[in-house]
Amino acid sequence: MAKILVADDNPQICRAMERVLRGAGHKVVAAEKVGDATRLLALDRPGNQPFEVIIVDLSFDNYDGPDAKAEAGMQIVQAALVDPFAEIIVLTGFGTTRTAADACAKGVFRYIEKGADPEVTLKDYILAVVADAVIMRRKLQDLSTSLHVFSNILSEARRSGLDKEVANRGQEILRQAEEVYSTILRYRGKHA
Repeated sequence: MAKILVADDNPQICRAMERVLRGAGHKVVAAEKVGDATRLLALDRPGNQPFEVIIVDLSFDNYDGPDAKAEAGMQIVQAALVDPFAEIIVLTGFGTTRTAADACAKGVFRYIEKGADPEVTLKDYILAVVADAVIMRRKLQDLSTSLHVFSNILSEARRSGLDKEVANRGQEILRQAEEVYSTILRYRGKHA
């Protein structure tokens, strides 16, 4: 299934998420500190299987950095956005309209407020959201690959003397598809 990073300063939340997500077949890595999570994401480079989904709390009581403890998780969100296909899920107990809007503007896939019982929240909702996030990531990756392949085919066809009208129509289709792809990424707060 998917490789998932869970970042939450509450060890009970981390353990509950690990239990539920591993039970669904996912590979899960947990981090209880902002620095640990950002280091794990920094190691997430070509050659390694990237984290497909990052589940992050916004508030870290154990945080000693320059940002407010209530928004320290946004550093993790920023680190995750290095991967244009990262699907980020914010799971927070102290959500506000402002933090939800800020997170979504930065490219967060879903913003969820924690319930009183993390096991119930996970079982009822998180698995479905994770599945949606994995599907979205993979579809965007497939689209990116297809656009690249189509561009290469079109370039080769032009070099081979493809009819100019056919080549121009192919170029227009490619331009439109790239525009749609860029719009999706822009809408999600990411850069093409």
